[in-house]
Amino acid sequence: MAKAPAPTTTRLMTTVNARYYPVEGVADAYCLDGRFPGKRELRAVNNTVDREGRGFLVSVFAHPSDIRRPEAWQEPLKRLAGQVGSDRGDIDTDINDLAEAALDVTGGLKLSDETAREPYFAGVIVRDGEMAAVTVGDGLAFIYRQEVLYPLTGSSKKLDPTDLYGEVVEGIQDFIAGEAGAIRYSNIAQVEKGDLIILCNGELFDVIGQKEIMRLLADSEDQLDAAGLLLTAAASQMPGTPIQVAVSKIEDLSTAEQAPKFSLG
Repeated sequence: MAKAPAPTTTRLMTTVNARYYPVEGVADAYCLDGRFPGKRELRAVNNTVDREGRGFLVSVFAHPSDIRRPEAWQEPLKRLAGQVGSDRGDIDTDINDLAEAALDVTGGLKLSDETAREPYFAGVIVRDGEMAAVTVGDGLAFIYRQEVLYPLTGSSKKLDPTDLYGEVVEGIQDFIAGEAGAIRYSNIAQVEKGDLIILCNGELFDVIGQKEIMRLLADSEDQLDAAGLLLTAAASQMPGTPIQVAVSKIEDLSTAEQAPKFSLG
């Protein structure tokens, strides 16, 4: 059995930027540690959270909006956010619960109209210095580390095994775990100071592309700047299309030292 990670406090800075447009049957939203879009964010989002803790939940998604009350998609994420933010539990349990919440939020991806825009989900949990991600539908999750954009889960979007400068790198798919039905999982991996975790819908990646995303991330001063640059680049080419992106930066990590068993006085 793998050794449990030591209690680790992470300073996580997250910015969500979005442009929302009315689309029949589907509505876009986000979840930042149990918080959802407010009344002032019906059309646009620019929300930043900077906090320290042992656990975090960040997700962006689109949920069926025709017949379900808000509680149907908010409650699973609220419960999970409370669970992740507590000192009890572990990331193995959290990621399984995140997968269940993703299916609850997306309604099992069952839409009657084949031409309609489909729900999607991209979420990540950070707990005790480790992370794990889940995606459904056209939701995407990446980590930008040492000038390389790594996919956290599998998808139809193909990434070249190259870094910011076009040099070939190994292990581009090391974070990807596999799939179970509609759920795509990442491996559980340690985070590093300076990591950028990016969650977005597929339209953003389609219009910007891997190379431009890496360039914008490299040019940004922080996660707030990065989210703004990514959204602006995508929205300018797709007016009227719902787009959202969440960028989280691992600003700092602090592992609690175990007290010594004996004192030498």
